[in-house]
Amino acid sequence: AISLRGTSCWGRHRLPQLSGFFSVVVASLVQATAVANPDVTLEVLLATKKLVRTFGPGMTEWGDTLQVLRIGYAQLKHFTQTLRAARSGGLGNSTVPLAQQNIEGIQSVLQEMLHTVHQVYCAGQYLGEEDELLSTLCALKTLLSPEVTTSVLQRQFECIHPSNYRWMEMVGFLIRRYYNSDRREGVRRRVIEVLQSFVLERYPFSGQRLPRCGDPARTACAPPRERPGAGPGRHP
Repeated sequence: AISLRGTSCWGRHRLPQLSGFFSVVVASLVQATAVANPDVTLEVLLATKKLVRTFGPGMTEWGDTLQVLRIGYAQLKHFTQTLRAARSGGLGNSTVPLAQQNIEGIQSVLQEMLHTVHQVYCAGQYLGEEDELLSTLCALKTLLSPEVTTSVLQRQFECIHPSNYRWMEMVGFLIRRYYNSDRREGVRRRVIEVLQSFVLERYPFSGQRLPRCGDPARTACAPPRERPGAGPGRHP
């Protein structure tokens, strides 16, 4: 039924009579994603991927689409934990290969969708709320490539207005989200580089006041200290 809806509305053989129900069909996918069944989740994601690839640059139903991504990611984590519990308990051995295949399929489709959504955004063709998109990409950052993760992080830093009095709090939030919680060394290194460039460019005298969200991040943005005995007219 899910595949039929997608095919009828935005597939190759879509029906013009259903064009007025486009938003209703997209909203129904959100409800279907909440069903705790790997087969259903995979079908919903496949239908949504087709939607984004076909109408992504011009569609306005991004709110529901991003919600499908977030719920699909939550279901992926739930299915993965359930599979691990089944393996450790020796239960359902006959269904483990099938469950593993479904989980891998869900993860693969989510990664493809995130990549496509990011491309639409970078091309300036995204017509949804930017904050909602960036927060969704941030929440699903473990499925993003290091390049896309860096791009999203860079944009989130750029969204911090220089005159915002809460800028240190917002920077600290990004450090916790990307540096402290991401285990990929390449991503953590890029967080330091982006943070250093951002802070030293906008707030060159604020290095000592950075929030303690990670010693490496704080050290990278601190201004250089003079060595004892060094000063005007003195040689270290």
